[in-house]
Amino acid sequence: MGKDYYGILGVSKNASLPQIKKAYRKLVLKWHPDKNPNNKDQAKTKFKEISEAYDVLSDPEKKKIYDQYGEEGLKEGMGGYSFSENDAFGIFSSLFGGMGGMGGMGGMGGMGGSGGMGGFSSFFDMGGMGEMGGGGRRQQKPQKGKNTKHILKCSLEELFTGRTKKIKISRKIFSSNSNYTTETEIIEISIKPGYADGKEIRYKKKGDRRIGIEPGDVIFVIKEKPHSIYKRKGDDLYYEKTISLKEALTGVSVDLKKIDGNDLHLDFGKGEKIIKPNQSFRVLNAGMPKSYGNQKGNLIITFKVEFPSSIPVKKKQQIEEIL
Repeated sequence: MGKDYYGILGVSKNASLPQIKKAYRKLVLKWHPDKNPNNKDQAKTKFKEISEAYDVLSDPEKKKIYDQYGEEGLKEGMGGYSFSENDAFGIFSSLFGGMGGMGGMGGMGGMGGSGGMGGFSSFFDMGGMGEMGGGGRRQQKPQKGKNTKHILKCSLEELFTGRTKKIKISRKIFSSNSNYTTETEIIEISIKPGYADGKEIRYKKKGDRRIGIEPGDVIFVIKEKPHSIYKRKGDDLYYEKTISLKEALTGVSVDLKKIDGNDLHLDFGKGEKIIKPNQSFRVLNAGMPKSYGNQKGNLIITFKVEFPSSIPVKKKQQIEEIL
C-alpha cells in the first residue's frame, strides 16, 4: 500500500485547497525540527511526510493522478516524482516568510541567535504566526504579471510516440510603463507519450518583464488535431466501420493501420457468430499510452450495419426458410 496523504494531513478526499493548506500549516508548525530539539529525528521524518502530502494534494495535476492511481502511479506518471528534505523546507519557506531552512538544515544559525535554533526559536516564540517577516509584519507576495498561453497543435501520432519541439517565444522587457525592448528565446518542449488535448506545459517566469513585478508564465496548451480514422476518448481509440447486412451475418475482416504504424488484421462474425448493429469489440492495449507505466488504452471498433433498401420477394422467402 502506498502513502495515505489524506490521512497524513487529517483531511477528507473532498477537502478544499484552503482546508488542505490549513491542515498543513498546523501540522508542519507542530513537527518542525527546530520545535522538537529533543526528538529531532522523528520530527524531521514527520515534517518531510507532512510536506510531501501537501505538495501532492495542493497540486491539481499531482492530486488527480494520486486519487486515481495512488502513490505508485503518481511516481511513475510524474516522470519519477520524488520528494526530498530540501523540498520540504522549501515549501515551508515559501509559506512562512523565507525562514524554512534556518534551523532544520543542520544548524545554519539564524536571526538573533546562534546554533541550530537561531532563526526559528524566535519565530516559534512569537507563536508561529503564519506568513510573518521581520518585525512581525505580514510579507506580501510580489505582484505577478499575466500568464501567456500558446496553442500547440499535435497529431495523434505525435501524442502516441512523443516528441520534442523547438518553439521561438518573444517577451517584452519594460524599462518604464511604455518603453520596452523585445527579447526572443528558443524553448524546447518535451511532448511525452500519452499527452491529451488540453494538457498544459508550463514554463515559469518566461513572460514579459516589468520593474517590480514577477514575470508571468508561458503556457503551451496541447491541441489535438482531428485524425482521419480514429477518435480519441481518454486513453482509448475509437474506430467506426460500416458493413453490409451480408457481412454482418456471414462475417467480415478488418485491416487497420495502427497509430504506431503497424498493421492490424482482425476477423469478426466468423463461424456461427453474427455482428449486431452498433455492436462494439474491444482490442486490448491498442490505444494510446497511459500517463504512467507502460500500459496502453484500448481500441474500440463499432460496426454500423447498412440494411438494403429492398429485397426481392423470392430472396425474402429464401431468407425466411434459412432463418
